[in-house]
This record gives sequence, structure tokens and C-alpha cells, in this order.
Amino acid sequence: MCSQLNLMLAGGECTYLRTFSPPYSKCSASSTSHSIGTGESRGRLDSPMGWLPSINSAGQWWQMDLGAVLSVAGVVTQGRKDECQYVKSYQVKTSLDGITWSDVDGGKVFNGNTGGGDAKVSNRFSQIVQRRYVRIVAKTWHEYVMMRSAVLLCEDNTGDNGECLVVLCILEEPT
Repeated sequence: MCSQLNLMLAGGECTYLRTFSPPYSKCSASSTSHSIGTGESRGRLDSPMGWLPSINSAGQWWQMDLGAVLSVAGVVTQGRKDECQYVKSYQVKTSLDGITWSDVDGGKVFNGNTGGGDAKVSNRFSQIVQRRYVRIVAKTWHEYVMMRSAVLLCEDNTGDNGECLVVLCILEEPT
């Protein structure tokens, strides 16, 4: 059985988040060890490897083009799936046009992962931003700059009265 639920927004806060990982054709990086989407240049969330820049240094970045201006509420990161390599801290920059960039939360350094594997760390921004491009810039890491990532999109701007329409599907157990 599926039903709909209206949730009131509190002070413009997002009450429904969706994780979005653009296709590799919409991703770019400061440097890569392989062509994006292959080998150690697979930086999408839950990919089998991760993004490894060709230069292991602070300031390396992974960029996602969302394809349109969307409501971005944060990012999600993972370390390398099969090794203990991960980004420990990072900054996030966003852009409307892919040319002019703004620091999220005044250049805040976000805490990233604390290990490799499939553990996900989500970081919400202090305010939702309307942007097309999101760039995660590595600051510190363990062993190698290695990361998998996605964005958190706010998808609750459906009503004229500030309500959010969410569809809930409840599975009923057979009787």
C-alpha cells in the first residue's frame, strides 16, 4: 500500500533528502590516475574503487555536474572500498556556471571518513544552496587521497504553502 504524507517545512529546512551521484560523464577532477569512470578514477558513491588523483596532495578535487540548478543540502563521502585509504577532511565549493566558485559555509572544513570500506559520512550545509556544480576539495587524508562521493539534494519544494509531499510505501505482511 502506498500513501502520501505532507510534512511542514520548519524555517526553510529540508525535510526530505535524496542522495544523488551524477554519471561519470558529468564528473571531473583536478587530476586522475585513470580516465574518469575506470580503474582508480571511479569516484561515485558505492563504486567498486574510488577516485585517486595522480597527485597525492591537499587541494585535489572531485567535481559533480548536477545537470541543472538544484537545491543542494550537503554531501556524502566514502573511502576506498577494499583498502584503508580515505579523505579525512575537505572543503566544498559550489558554482552556478562551473567557472565562478563559492565556498560552502564560509570555507568550513568538514570532517570526512575515518576508515575505508563502505561506511558513509554525510555532512549537511548550514543552508541549502541553489547550484549546478559541487566540488569536494581534499584537505587531509589517510595514506592516499581516495574518495567516493555524492550530493544530498533537498526535494521538498512541491507545495505553495510550504508543505512537502513525500510518498511512503508501506509493505503489509501477508495474513
